[in-house]
Amino acid sequence: MDLRHLALLTACLTGFADAASISEIRFGKTEQRSRLVIESDDHLTVRKEWSAKSLMLVIADIEKKPSNEIITLSALSVISKIEWNAQNKLLKITLPIRQRNFIKEFRLSAQEGVPERIAFDWQTNGVNATVAKIKEKQNNTVIPKKRKAFTSGKLRASSNDLLIDAKNALTDKNYRLAISVLNQLLKQGNFEQKAFSLEFLGVARERNNQTAFAKQYYQRFLKEYPDSKNSARVKQRLAALIGIQNIANKKQLKKSKRTSRRRNSAVRGSIATDYRSSMLVNDLGESRQTLSLLGVDVDVRGDYDESGVKFRFSGSHFEDLSNDGGSTNDRLRYANLSWSTTDRDYQIDIGRQRSRGKGVFGRFDGVVLGYAINDTNKINLTFGAPVASSKVLKLDPERRFVGLNYEWDEMIADVDLSVFFLNQTIDNLTDRRAIGGEIKYLNSGTSAYSLIDYDIFHSQLNAFLFSVSHTTKGKTRYHGSYNQRKSPYISTRNALIGQSADSIDELQNTLLTDDEILDLAADRTLESQTATFQISTPINKTFNISGSLTQISISGAPESGGVAEIIEPGSQFYFNTYITASKLYSGADSNQLGYRMSKLSTSDVNSIYVTSRHRWKNSFSLGIKLRYDDRKNDNGGGQQNISPSLRLQYQNKTQYFYADIGAILFTNQITGIADIKTDIYYSYIGYRYFF
Repeated sequence: MDLRHLALLTACLTGFADAASISEIRFGKTEQRSRLVIESDDHLTVRKEWSAKSLMLVIADIEKKPSNEIITLSALSVISKIEWNAQNKLLKITLPIRQRNFIKEFRLSAQEGVPERIAFDWQTNGVNATVAKIKEKQNNTVIPKKRKAFTSGKLRASSNDLLIDAKNALTDKNYRLAISVLNQLLKQGNFEQKAFSLEFLGVARERNNQTAFAKQYYQRFLKEYPDSKNSARVKQRLAALIGIQNIANKKQLKKSKRTSRRRNSAVRGSIATDYRSSMLVNDLGESRQTLSLLGVDVDVRGDYDESGVKFRFSGSHFEDLSNDGGSTNDRLRYANLSWSTTDRDYQIDIGRQRSRGKGVFGRFDGVVLGYAINDTNKINLTFGAPVASSKVLKLDPERRFVGLNYEWDEMIADVDLSVFFLNQTIDNLTDRRAIGGEIKYLNSGTSAYSLIDYDIFHSQLNAFLFSVSHTTKGKTRYHGSYNQRKSPYISTRNALIGQSADSIDELQNTLLTDDEILDLAADRTLESQTATFQISTPINKTFNISGSLTQISISGAPESGGVAEIIEPGSQFYFNTYITASKLYSGADSNQLGYRMSKLSTSDVNSIYVTSRHRWKNSFSLGIKLRYDDRKNDNGGGQQNISPSLRLQYQNKTQYFYADIGAILFTNQITGIADIKTDIYYSYIGYRYFF
């Protein structure tokens, strides 16, 4: 197979665009490269070139253009090896994908000049390629061909067109294509275009979950273009990226060492067992065991990317080994199965699960049906039954809900929005009917989150939360939040609080009207308000100081339905400050010294605590804690506690072991009575295996 055949077949394999009808192909040859010229019915001239020296594929993006406009081309992908078997009419192409050679074979049609359509596995969605066996032709001989179909990414070669292609790829969320185009633009663009390439290579890498590469491009931009008008924006992007990595433990954007080591596993999880024991000794020397509990825990996750199937099971069993055995129980936290299409446009989750932003409190047993309108907009339909506690293993027999949720990522720059409607029933009554939503902001070291839930059936605000955090360049962190919510959330089921009846149906059988049941529910629902401000700042490389101030107020409840009145306790104030020190006496120690003051409704508590932890290279660590609490009651009494504890811990890639021993030494002071001393001694031991 000579150079002309190889070039023509290579060009055919990359495909042709749908936007123009191809009428003929002219094939020529120069000294340095073969050239394929395509004439379309729309009078477009498109050139496809293949360099024998670099084995570089080139494709074109054909769109409706003014007559006689020439579209230039750019590099798409490097072919590492091409083999042609003329006898078997077999073309073998080797492509480097993710640093591995990817070999694809194509068998050509035996009928000369007749095209045969073949599926070409490239990237995710595939490319329809059309190939044909070509006879020896003289230079510039016209070979009639039919219109070819092309479904892969399309590129242009001039820097201006590359810039357009890059913006289009970013808009379409095709980050792989954007990276390819931007790399080419970085090589041949002008000053401003190269600056654009560096910034948005960072953006594309970040959106493609390649945060390490994204960070490098942002840093390179700031180094090469420090005076650019966009440098402030890039600094914000870099700061936000670093901020995301810093809070990765909560959002799982940055994997832990253990997770990253097994991220390629289809199934991962852990199995654990622990034993907890405690004993109480009074001032007479008498002792009794207060806890003897053996626990087994299993947490398993499965993720099969090829089929789009995921599952999770998480549950525990606790066996009370004490005489009464009253604490024996099972807990089911998660048991769900999910499936999504390859493009993730459709998704279904079934079973016990959590799903934030959909108006459901905590866990629920049910189904979530999701449809992605595009990359930033999604609709979810949720229905099922709420779960009161992980100790409840069966489906709730009374309550059912159905909800609709709309998610809008990047509603505006760095802002995500989610809104919901949910209707929940209990027996034949409305339990709760609510509207609300969440809004999140994250950028340049600043994050903010707000939630609102309003019950339109009970006409009450269930929850309002606003939280904001900011980290300065000097690593000083500020955090403030305000949280107002019903406790528990307002629902008709709250009427059962304090009642002997176990269900709404039983309440109705006591001749209570529906309105009286709703009044009981409102009476038994308290309201809490919490405001918090925190600050943390480094003193130097060794020391860091932090402080927080919190105010909590809880409402009371009237006497009704035979349930006693709850007197409003008033506001409570908490102040906490502590100093942390690392590498204080070795190269692997962490230490903390703190003071806490609590001003409660009937007492004041002052606490001092100190902790120290040292870790050895062999994965062992030893931690000690000591805490002293002094409580002064308004009635003249009080209590002093001394709480020492010791923890030995071992952790490696697959195993985690810990052993705790400690004590709480109480001295109770009651007016007119001698001090009463009570001691509690406890020990915990546990083991967890990760797979």
